[in-house]
Amino acid sequence: MLIVFLAFLGYAIYLFLVSKFGVNAKRLESRLHFLANQNIVLSNTVSIFKHREFSDNLEFDAFLKKYSFFHHLDNLLIRSGSTRSVHQFLIFLAIIFIVFSTLAVTLTRSMFQGISCGFIFAFTPVIILKIQNSRRQKQIESQLPDILDYIARSLNAGHAFNSAIQSASAESQDPIASEFKMTFEQLNLGVSVRDAMNALVQRIDTEDIRFFAIAVSINREVGGNLSELLSEVSRMIRARLSAKLSINALAAEGKASAMVLGTLPILTFLAIITFMPNYYEPLMKSSNAHLIIGSTVCWFIFGFLWMKKMTDIRM
Repeated sequence: MLIVFLAFLGYAIYLFLVSKFGVNAKRLESRLHFLANQNIVLSNTVSIFKHREFSDNLEFDAFLKKYSFFHHLDNLLIRSGSTRSVHQFLIFLAIIFIVFSTLAVTLTRSMFQGISCGFIFAFTPVIILKIQNSRRQKQIESQLPDILDYIARSLNAGHAFNSAIQSASAESQDPIASEFKMTFEQLNLGVSVRDAMNALVQRIDTEDIRFFAIAVSINREVGGNLSELLSEVSRMIRARLSAKLSINALAAEGKASAMVLGTLPILTFLAIITFMPNYYEPLMKSSNAHLIIGSTVCWFIFGFLWMKKMTDIRM
């Protein structure tokens, strides 16, 4: 009995060692380890979209991407049609700041005035970008109904959605042609329709483009006649543009009055300074000069913004 017990005990130990350290156990462990690593890789798979780099320097690029301000700046560069990166634009702003600050300090002999002048001139390109973005969005809004009608006619003719977008982008003019061409390239690479539409909205960010993207995404999920849907979206966008033009025409008088009232104090001040240089000397010598000037400027800015808000009718 003792011999039989020892034999079974030895066999049990053998099975335990084989199951724990044998060839099959090592193969199974290797396979499980591979699957675990594959899940990690799949969760961190590089997207098919070409991500914009804020800088060629990887460390500086990682630093810029930590802050939302630089993401907003990058979106502004994209939507304005600029080809500069965030790093290049920041260098451009730094050069403007240094040049104009140096000139202002040399002319005024005041460090505060020089730095203030540098900041003002350095902020000017950001304002120009905003103006370019606004103009580009208005151009795209005016071009969108035509390109939607073209896509709808292509779909009625039997073309696929991808080829319809390709043909529409080839027959259209910039800036909307380049945006739809990029959308076609993304779809052609295998990007889903929803992701491609989201990328299009992110690049343009207008209400009309959102209508188009939502219509296409919902149609891809629930089905239906996409050409008829796009025709309806095109008619709705044309109606919105027509109503917007009518409202702008009705509000033109108010906007002109606001512009005159906003610029009249500045022009009056410049005229007095030019023809009567000593007119404001008693005010400047007064002990409350800073308080009076500051309150006047604040009330002027408040009135200008108030008039702009009253004449800015959004749809």
